[in-house]
Amino acid sequence: SGIFLMDQYEVQVLDSWGSPNTMNVTHTSDGLRREEWIFEDWESPAVVKHRYLYFEEGKLIGGHFSGSDVRLPIPTTPEPVKPKGHP
Repeated sequence: SGIFLMDQYEVQVLDSWGSPNTMNVTHTSDGLRREEWIFEDWESPAVVKHRYLYFEEGKLIGGHFSGSDVRLPIPTTPEPVKPKGHP
């Protein structure tokens, strides 16, 4: 379906999106495994857009879609507005 939620695991994304075209693996100084998955979306023989997903220890932590301003994680809901005069 191509839809995913933050905190999904690699296997759930693989089931939904298939395998990435490129995978880059790094490790933090603390030994955490980080992966960048890059998917290619060919719109024509000359035009390709990319989707980037980022995992830490196998869990989805963010993403970016080239050609758009959409970035994940999506900002959290702002705190409720308190009426004036209330702490």
